[in-house]
Amino acid sequence: MSEQETIPITPQTLEVDDELMSDIVDLIRSQSDNALRNILNDLFPEDIAHLLNRMEFEDAQYLFLQLPTEIAGKVLPELNDDLREQFLDWLSKKQITELVEEMPSDDATDIVAELSRDMAEEVLDELDEKDSSELHELLQYDESTAGGIMQKEVITVKKNDTVKRAIQAVRRAAREQNEQLYAIYVIDEKDLLVGSLPVANLILLPPSRRIYKVMDTDVIHVRTNVDQEEVAKIFKKYNIISLPVTDFGGHLVGRITIDDVVDVITEEASEDILRLGGVSEDEHISTAPLVALRRRLPWLYVNLATAFLASSVVNLFSNTIQSVVVLAALMPIVAGMGGNAATQTITVMVRGIALGEITDANTRKAFLKEIRIGLMNGVANGVLTGTVVGAFNHNPVLGLVICLAMIINMFIAGFAGTIVPLALKWMKIDPALASAVVVTTFTDVFGFASFLGLATLLLKYLLPS
Repeated sequence: MSEQETIPITPQTLEVDDELMSDIVDLIRSQSDNALRNILNDLFPEDIAHLLNRMEFEDAQYLFLQLPTEIAGKVLPELNDDLREQFLDWLSKKQITELVEEMPSDDATDIVAELSRDMAEEVLDELDEKDSSELHELLQYDESTAGGIMQKEVITVKKNDTVKRAIQAVRRAAREQNEQLYAIYVIDEKDLLVGSLPVANLILLPPSRRIYKVMDTDVIHVRTNVDQEEVAKIFKKYNIISLPVTDFGGHLVGRITIDDVVDVITEEASEDILRLGGVSEDEHISTAPLVALRRRLPWLYVNLATAFLASSVVNLFSNTIQSVVVLAALMPIVAGMGGNAATQTITVMVRGIALGEITDANTRKAFLKEIRIGLMNGVANGVLTGTVVGAFNHNPVLGLVICLAMIINMFIAGFAGTIVPLALKWMKIDPALASAVVVTTFTDVFGFASFLGLATLLLKYLLPS
């Protein structure tokens, strides 16, 4: 990584960024193309993408046209999903083809995959035979697997080659690929992966030394079908920056680099956070209101259905509520505290599942822990709430009712908040997707049922004497 690439982001940098944004918009409006190009020449592609993501589409179009093709090809993959989709609809087949030619194979694959089927075929037909063949191969893999995020650009040498030949391969790749080069991979006569060697080590070795004598034969690698989350865990576990990918026969087919893994981690974390809130992972600040509405509305309908279920439980105890009106004011406390406790449990469980911390071996331990925490939370909050409610209403039985109801509901929160994510995982459903809706339904229903049920049983002690 170059010194330029390690410039820290500070509040001052962000302030300048805002000023720069304003200046660029003014230059766009005045069509000062030369001034715009001078500014763009001093920015990284990622910074240009950041500016484009914050602009009105018409301004972003104008600025994008000022970029040389080589830079534009690096900027396009960095745009947010919605803006990139707009750009791909706007750009011509010729422009997209030229941009794809400038990209590493993994980025090029992502872009082509976002095109309509007809446009994708036309773009692939315009590429040279080698690039087209590589992209056709990469497009066959699921986008969330190792094959889907890998790139074809790898440096390979035969195990009987010399260090001198390996250095020549590195120099050639550096000129042609314009990519960060971390390691060379060693293959045998059948293209099977048999070893690796860090690029930095080459300068320390005698040029005449054979590769098989200096290579590392314990190569960490993954197959093309491994899920991208598992790939990220491998990078974290072994502290690596590049990972070779093989097919089922052990043949080297590509590599995954750390920048791709950072994207995966960000994507998976964002996806889980958004799904816990019932929001599509494709939604961004710039998403059009009608599109956002279409993505959010289904989950709101699901929540509405569960609200009717909870309401029906309350309706069963309408006579009790009419007799002791204060119950209507207190019952949201029980349901609300149960929902809050459930959210805490769900968050811990979903995170543990996502990071691989929860396994078959420790599932029972995690379950019992959350049950204990639920009971302890219930006792701590129940006693406090019961004391306050009993004293305020001059009715210790009412305090006892809300205390017991809160203990029961927080136990349910711990139970359901643990069981539901685990059950969804077992059913091969993303635990982040439906856990919150299901578990809060449990806490609402049991919260109302326990509070109003206990109140009904002890009704004669709650009525004014």
